[in-house]
Amino acid sequence: MDVPNVIRGPVLPELVDLQQWQRLQDHCASVLGVALRTISPAARLLTEPSWPNGLDHERVVECFRVGEELPQLVPASNPPPETVQLTTPVGMTYAAVPIYTTPVQLVGYLVVGPVMVGRREDEQAFKYRAQSLGLDQNTLWPLAVAIKLYSFTGLRSVLEFLQEVTSALAQLAYQ
Repeated sequence: MDVPNVIRGPVLPELVDLQQWQRLQDHCASVLGVALRTISPAARLLTEPSWPNGLDHERVVECFRVGEELPQLVPASNPPPETVQLTTPVGMTYAAVPIYTTPVQLVGYLVVGPVMVGRREDEQAFKYRAQSLGLDQNTLWPLAVAIKLYSFTGLRSVLEFLQEVTSALAQLAYQ
């Protein structure tokens, strides 16, 4: 979506029932197998993070420092108008999918990740990279294996799907 001049209007909590939004987000996380969070254009958390079943999310948050990617992914002073992705040095990918009520009115983002994109790295290569970053490779490897693996085109499709669904819901609520 090409958005030349993003404007801010109502925020997502003014448009939708956040409890319903949370249930939808939880369901999408379960079906897609990825963690999801909804944030404001200023990168403030609007919902509780949703995690896929079976993932030790507390350890994932701690070990992969989930949340620390937000300032770089969605700078509060200059929120990106299009979907953006970021891959951390340890190989976890995050994406911020903008939610629009009109073609130029941004109301929030759906943050996707961590996910792994491409081929899963060989165990020894991953452990070597984790160790070179000063991280505990023996703790990280089992968590990395539990993280959803997507192909590049598969992730792009998921991100486009999420943008279509979330923006359609926000547009309906705005009308």
